[in-house]
Amino acid sequence: MVADGEDTIYLTGTYRTSINFGRNANLSSPRNAEGWDGDVQKTCGDLFVVKLDKAGTAQWNVVTKGQVISCEIPKNIVLDNGNLYVSGYMKGDGESAVMLGNDRLTPSIKDCLFYACIAPADGSVTVSYTHLRAHETVL
Repeated sequence: MVADGEDTIYLTGTYRTSINFGRNANLSSPRNAEGWDGDVQKTCGDLFVVKLDKAGTAQWNVVTKGQVISCEIPKNIVLDNGNLYVSGYMKGDGESAVMLGNDRLTPSIKDCLFYACIAPADGSVTVSYTHLRAHETVL
C-alpha cells in the first residue's frame, strides 16, 4: 500500500476469491485460483492494483488477465514523479502469457521479475515488463 499527499491510497496484492471494493473495483473470479483448496500458503491468485480516494471509494482497478500461470506476486508499490510503479515476480511455464494493461508477459519456470508503470489518474498501464533472473540462461 502507498498513499499520496491527497490521502489517496493505492493497494496491490493477489486475490484468490472475489473481492468487492465497490462499483469501480469489483474483482471476481480470479483465473489463477482454479482448483485452489483454501491453503493460504499457496502462491495462486491474480495480481490487482486498486485506487481508493480519501473516502475509501474505489476509483479504478487493474488486474492481470490471460492464461493461468504458477504465481503472480507483487512485492513493491511506489509513487514517484507522478507515476505509480508496481514490481514483484511471476512464475509460469515459458509459454502461458498474462496481460497487464496491453502488454503480454510470458514468465518462465523460474521466478521472473516484473514491473509496471501505472498512471494514477486513470489506471492505464503505460509499461509492463518481465525479466528473467540473472542466473537464468536464454538461448
